[in-house]
Amino acid sequence: MKKLLCLPILLIGVSLLQAGETGAPLPLTNGSVDGWSGVTVLNGAGSIPAGESVSTVTYYAEASRASGEHHVQPLILKNVDGVAEIWGIGPVSNATDAGENSVSWGSDAIPDDGNDYFAGFWQYRDGFDDDAGGTVTFGGDGGSGMFQANRVGTDYTPAVGEVIESGHASGAGGRNYQINFLSVPEPTSLGLIGLAILPMIAMLRRRMKR
Repeated sequence: MKKLLCLPILLIGVSLLQAGETGAPLPLTNGSVDGWSGVTVLNGAGSIPAGESVSTVTYYAEASRASGEHHVQPLILKNVDGVAEIWGIGPVSNATDAGENSVSWGSDAIPDDGNDYFAGFWQYRDGFDDDAGGTVTFGGDGGSGMFQANRVGTDYTPAVGEVIESGHASGAGGRNYQINFLSVPEPTSLGLIGLAILPMIAMLRRRMKR
């Protein structure tokens, strides 16, 4: 009977491990980088799951773009009738390490409203426009599909509700940007899971007393 008491604990552990990933699969690898400054929308990578919050964004920075003056800012874009609008704006990451970099976020939870919410990012270089503006590396093939929009690197700031239109697109099998969004269930969901198993714990305790 004591072994049964481990079941609720295991259930909690499994729920905590159920994290989603959107973007390029790990491990990250080196590749090419963009020269221009712009916003990339990973619309082919699938939607970030409803009810989950982006906790961490990991990306691979090309060695020559890891001087601290190149920046990556993760974004979440809502697909509204085929139009991508910025929905969530993450913290700016200053790439200082060649190779793998990560930035902690903690976005709002993705709503369950029937819309797709895509991972995206804005990358730029301090004081320059379209001059070594890219930071995140990409492979020449194997991507799930994306599109990009050019933005002025010296004065652009992402805004919630802003529409991002494609200036360059690459379908499935094309550009594979080395960036990954890790999302986890929002705390309130985990709390409800915990409450749901409380009756099971009480039942097991009653059986043990018999």
